[in-house]
Amino acid sequence: PSFGSILDLVGASTVTLLTFIFPPYFYMKLSDASIGKKEWTQRKLPLWERIYCWALIVIGLAGGACATYTAVRNIFSSSLSVPCYLMGDTTNVTISAGGH
Repeated sequence: PSFGSILDLVGASTVTLLTFIFPPYFYMKLSDASIGKKEWTQRKLPLWERIYCWALIVIGLAGGACATYTAVRNIFSSSLSVPCYLMGDTTNVTISAGGH
């Protein structure tokens, strides 16, 4: 597989987690954890904000799943070719000198 396909897989699985799923999830968890702690500032989320956070999580999960599926499909559907440095026959390799 090509390096771009591997980057697609890493980006699809981690970027969606770090931008769409983890921030609203941890925000809700920290807000809920502040309710029982006297030394923390009390933070109770309104219902609309909790719905908004869950909508971001669901959209992130759907987008991340689609992107990860596409990246994995591209990795397995790409044709595997022998690199030029492993070819025993050098007739197919073109080496040119000069850059013009």
